[in-house]
Amino acid sequence: MRLSSFTSQLCSAAIAAMLLASCSASTTEQKANTDRLNSQQAQVPLIPIEDFFNEQNIHHLKMSADGKWLAFTKEYQGASNIYVMADKSDLASATLLTQSIEPIKEFEWSSNSNELFFMKDKGGNENTQIFKLSFETPQGKIEPKEQQLTHNDKVKYSVMEQPKDNPEQLVVMANHDESSRMDIYWLNTHDGKLTPIFENHLNLVQMKFNKQGHPVIGSSTNLDNSYSLYTLIDGTWRKIIHTAKGESIDILKVNDAKKLAYISANIGERDKQQLLKVDLMTGKYETLHKDP
Repeated sequence: MRLSSFTSQLCSAAIAAMLLASCSASTTEQKANTDRLNSQQAQVPLIPIEDFFNEQNIHHLKMSADGKWLAFTKEYQGASNIYVMADKSDLASATLLTQSIEPIKEFEWSSNSNELFFMKDKGGNENTQIFKLSFETPQGKIEPKEQQLTHNDKVKYSVMEQPKDNPEQLVVMANHDESSRMDIYWLNTHDGKLTPIFENHLNLVQMKFNKQGHPVIGSSTNLDNSYSLYTLIDGTWRKIIHTAKGESIDILKVNDAKKLAYISANIGERDKQQLLKVDLMTGKYETLHKDP
């Protein structure tokens, strides 16, 4: 009996020794693996996580009218600013055009190739002002020049179009004369003079203009979540389409000479947005394109 007890104790001791040796070897191996992993990590540079989500943090890439320049917004010293580069040039050659401490929310190229218009507010008050930004390239170096065109911080201005046959004016929407109403004006691109052209009593939220900068068509949203489409005929606004609740209209283009408009809409029996051609005189429309 004592021999059996001794043998049992001896076996237990042997097993314990084996387990201890195994643990020691495992710990040594684990430490070696950890050291090797730390060494590998030290050799690999860390990549900022934002690089995976937004290449170069570039937004709103747009080409000039003549196709010679590309402009985009990118953060500079904590705020979105405008950069420009020659077409087909390397991104590293992009030149900073603005150094605004307020983020630039939107910009559009002018019909003049070396000129842009942009909008920004002050202190986040959402009353965006309109600026003209031009640049020259003496001896290949880009030199920007900035001019503020609107100056009322209590008014919200936004650029709608630059008329093809009247490029010295911008068509802008603003609550300049009535704080609760967004009217339409011409804004002179040289001296910032505002000329009222339409009092927006219909509360049109989207509009298109002819080549001279006069309104042709507009749409409004209604309290029941429907849309109304209006057209200006002989000085009078006429409602030509009224959608059902939940249907929508997006005005894409207008041909004033032919009295036609092109819209994206899901009106009638359409369960998806389709490209429609609208006769502005009759209000009749037909499908030009639809997805399967």
